[in-house]
Amino acid sequence: MCTMSAQRADKLKRVLEAVPAGFVVDARWLENHGVSRFLTRNYVESGWLERLEPGVFRRPSPQSVPLDWKSCVLSLQKIMGYHVHVGGTGRNRSDSD
Repeated sequence: MCTMSAQRADKLKRVLEAVPAGFVVDARWLENHGVSRFLTRNYVESGWLERLEPGVFRRPSPQSVPLDWKSCVLSLQKIMGYHVHVGGTGRNRSDSD
């Protein structure tokens, strides 16, 4: 029989295996993987996750590498499974001339 702390440790292990250091997940992804809001708050307080914005979390990187757009896009596509793509700035070519 599993104890509550063993279940929490298992959930944390699954999150850490699924989310590489420096990558991002949202609250919905965490909840879909069995991590409650209460448990998410504990992970943030313990330093296992960083809260970037309401409902958006990052697994800290050992070198405190700043968040970049590539990590965000890869997180959205590969970890969370959202169908997104990067677009242009929306400026016409003549605007840059």
